[in-house]
Amino acid sequence: MAEEKKKQLYGGSYDEQIRDTAQQIQNRPGFSYDLDGDALYQQYKDRYTQNAKLGMKDTMGQAAALTGGYGNSYAQGVGQQRYDETMRGLTDMIPTLEQSAYQRWRDQGTDLQNRYSMLSSMAATEQATGQQNYAQLAQLIGSSGYKPTEEELANAGMSADQANAMLQMWIASNPQLAYNNGQISAEDFYKMTGQYPIGYTAPGGGGGGGGYTGGGRYDEETAKLQRAINQNAKALGIKPVQVTGIANEETDAAAQKLYEYNQRMKAHYGG
Repeated sequence: MAEEKKKQLYGGSYDEQIRDTAQQIQNRPGFSYDLDGDALYQQYKDRYTQNAKLGMKDTMGQAAALTGGYGNSYAQGVGQQRYDETMRGLTDMIPTLEQSAYQRWRDQGTDLQNRYSMLSSMAATEQATGQQNYAQLAQLIGSSGYKPTEEELANAGMSADQANAMLQMWIASNPQLAYNNGQISAEDFYKMTGQYPIGYTAPGGGGGGGGYTGGGRYDEETAKLQRAINQNAKALGIKPVQVTGIANEETDAAAQKLYEYNQRMKAHYGG
């Protein structure tokens, strides 16, 4: 089962068949004709030999009746002549049998070439599809921080390590969204940016680098509202809200912006 998943993940489903077919073509011997090895010739030989013997016996019988006995040399001579004449018919067929064998040899070679071409075409299609799936999945991860499933990874021919590397690059460029989506912790955010994310109050402080203190407290309800807006910002056609270290006068404007965005979100989703 593990081997099957590995083949699906990294592609190359037709590699082994292509190699085997190529070896058959490369190692295929040249044409040669062997009467004793030709089954069709052996069938004709048995038939001609039987007919020759019957013809020889019949001829000898007729000759003996005319000359007074089976044992005379004349009867044996004409019988052997009849036998040889019949067997010459088999000899005359040899060129035809050889040509037939040559055609079978050519047909076998053509079949191998056709099989190789078919497998190569199927492999190319598989590779192109995999490359397209890979590019689409890479674009999705790089633009939104999407975490693909195992099936999506297999269909794209992408390893989990490759997908994780792309995801970490997106997180590094979009720490606030990554925090809002639950992909990093507040401490991870602080290590990356030197301040705490919007909506988080550092322990023991009136407000972290991402909140504010003063006339209007940036509380958890506001943080929930901002996360909801940020998560749906793309659908609403707005940029994610960034409220960092604002003063009291700016607090009201920011809250109003959050409220307006929230109303647009509700209207958009019928909530």
